[in-house]
Amino acid sequence: MSFLNRILVSLKNIYQADIPLREKTEFLFHAGLSKLGFQFVYYATKIIIDLFRIKLKRRMKYHAKLMRIEKMNASVLNSISDSDLIRIIEAFTKAKIDQTGQSQPYQVGGEWAVMVAEYHKDIRNALEVRDLDGIRRILSNFGRDKVSHGLQLYSALPDSWINKIAYLNYANKAYHNWLSLTDLPEAALEYPRNIGNFPGIQSGESVIPILSFRLSYFGYKIYQLTQSIQHPTISEIGGGFGAIPYHMLKYTDFQLTYIDFDIPEMCVIASYFLISAFPEKRICLYGECSDLKNSDIKGYDIIIMPNYAIKDLPDKWSDLVFNSHSLGEMNRSSVNEYLVQIGRICKRYFLHANDEKSRFYWDPYDGYKFKKRVILSNLTAQLPECNFKKVYRIPEVIFSDGWFENDFFENLYYEYLYERKGEVLF
Repeated sequence: MSFLNRILVSLKNIYQADIPLREKTEFLFHAGLSKLGFQFVYYATKIIIDLFRIKLKRRMKYHAKLMRIEKMNASVLNSISDSDLIRIIEAFTKAKIDQTGQSQPYQVGGEWAVMVAEYHKDIRNALEVRDLDGIRRILSNFGRDKVSHGLQLYSALPDSWINKIAYLNYANKAYHNWLSLTDLPEAALEYPRNIGNFPGIQSGESVIPILSFRLSYFGYKIYQLTQSIQHPTISEIGGGFGAIPYHMLKYTDFQLTYIDFDIPEMCVIASYFLISAFPEKRICLYGECSDLKNSDIKGYDIIIMPNYAIKDLPDKWSDLVFNSHSLGEMNRSSVNEYLVQIGRICKRYFLHANDEKSRFYWDPYDGYKFKKRVILSNLTAQLPECNFKKVYRIPEVIFSDGWFENDFFENLYYEYLYERKGEVLF
């Protein structure tokens, strides 16, 4: 769809949307102003200055073109064994079967319903027929393949010179913010080149995806909150491809048990990434652990479960529960159910970062339809009823879901930390 057609379709959808005229006008006002020409001039000027200051400037190289899978070397294509691929297939097959009997809040909805239906067809078909070569080829190109939609990876490929300027500007700004917020070595940002096919900044034999600044920060924040706890237990709702445990385990000797609850399609990608990154770790996929309520799951380093399995986790099992952006992409009934489960399983901390300002949005994955977003800050008022207190609310400093940040307007994304009252941390 051309840019002009996209604009016309978007305007038509907002005209037909069943919401008050005042709210339509408010949305168009903010959407239009955020793209003013003077903002681009500001960024273009800023990047020229920043490029002379940034430590990474010599390694800034674009990966703007899709790398064709046929041109990858054999080590990339063979980064995961057949036996592990079969484990992933078995877990996915069981998860999809069990998914059919789940209640509505645990069915795929919101923005992800369209993305899964459209962009996960190829890998879903390959999994269903147990095509090991097809699965390996798709996963080996993860980061550039369309299966990466929705994970701030596929959209990280700058497709024009304007986006390239914005790409570099964001990397400059995120890098300096990351330095000020963590005391990690620069290597903590790097991802291996033999797992997937991440776009980003070349760093020797590794690559720094543009989202690693933000995800490394949250991995560091979770480490800070739980480092005094002996063998902490961490649950993430919507763990994506597994970046949080990657950043926590790759560059520390931190002993923990991490559980990812996500839709079955995302569990496939997380399983591939984490098994490839940590072949020495004890990783449990769906169907490999016995019942979560009765088994000693703390014997595992990483556990990857479908989203609805969160109901089986024991009360107050997780020292920390984390979510980043995905709760705000769900429908209201799903958000309400997850908040109930968070209040039940969370023993100490609930950390999340979500959009709390964009009440309406155009969904690029569903024909640019005009939709209403769930504002999580309006619903987390339920948490105090579960004996939680809000520790802080701060703007999300490192943000990677778009090149143009809101320097001229208020922040859209905020980071929240809640703590359960009366819990002893040692």
